[in-house]
Amino acid sequence: MEEAFSRLGHLDYPPIPPVVSGEREDGYRNRLFLHLLPDYRFAMHSFGGKELTPISSCRILLPLGNEALYLLSKVFESFSQKPNSLLKSLQMKVSQTLDEVSLLFVTEKAPFPADLERLIFEEMPFVVSLAQSYSRTALPGKSFKLIFGRERLAENILGHTFETSPLTFLQVNIGVAEALYAAALELLPLEGKNVIDAYCGAGVFSILAAERAESVIGIEKNRFAVEDARINAVVNERANVLFLRRDVERALPELEGDILVLNPPRSGCSQGVLSASLAFPLILYISCNPTTLARDLSFLTQNGFVIREIKTFDLFPQTFHVETLILLER
Repeated sequence: MEEAFSRLGHLDYPPIPPVVSGEREDGYRNRLFLHLLPDYRFAMHSFGGKELTPISSCRILLPLGNEALYLLSKVFESFSQKPNSLLKSLQMKVSQTLDEVSLLFVTEKAPFPADLERLIFEEMPFVVSLAQSYSRTALPGKSFKLIFGRERLAENILGHTFETSPLTFLQVNIGVAEALYAAALELLPLEGKNVIDAYCGAGVFSILAAERAESVIGIEKNRFAVEDARINAVVNERANVLFLRRDVERALPELEGDILVLNPPRSGCSQGVLSASLAFPLILYISCNPTTLARDLSFLTQNGFVIREIKTFDLFPQTFHVETLILLER
């Protein structure tokens, strides 16, 4: 982090406090993506390579997720009368607080096998959602079809319930994510303020901030995430939140507010988003990539902003990744 800020961003910044870690070094992750081999074994890409390595469990996955992998392997033993030519990959989500699981299979464009549906339903009672996504590759397509159960998996974050569908992002480490959200809420003077939450996803931070803010507008282009966010606002009884399904770069110049929250993907913010950000007096930037964060902070500090606070969070134990919270003020 310090190297990126100094060497890449040429930034002046306050001391970086120790990284905030969670209780779990292993068994923390609530989402896993796996390839399915022709013999129905699970596999992952080796680090930095294209080769698929068969696995039977994952040490950083929540325990219920590994139980699901074990039971699925047993289900496939009963089901695998012929080589697998339909199932390309599996995306599993686990609710840490509710002990429930959702499964999304990426497949060829063909009906989901009825026998496999029945076996999952009978042998895996904690699976509350089974869905299918057609795709030419192993990655999920642009939509999904619900096979059985609920469309959304629920999770409890800081005493609030948030529901996400299979194609919506949620932080993979709920315990440390709660610490990050709590720190962000503590840093911001939300009372009576109008907040713009860019790249808001399923609306988690928007809804948490709306408890104290006058109003919150969330911007997100993923249609499933926006649908989830609007449902989450109703579930949490937050009438002062509005979610826009729009591209951040196009929407942000049209909006006004007292506080801007930026939580972009790893690629960081585009030049258009950064330029529009200059209209706000206070910015909270949440980043998962120190390199693009340093680049974006360089632009903001060269245009009148000062870094007031830095906090770092180990959302991904056993990896080199770090999540960073930055407060900037004009």
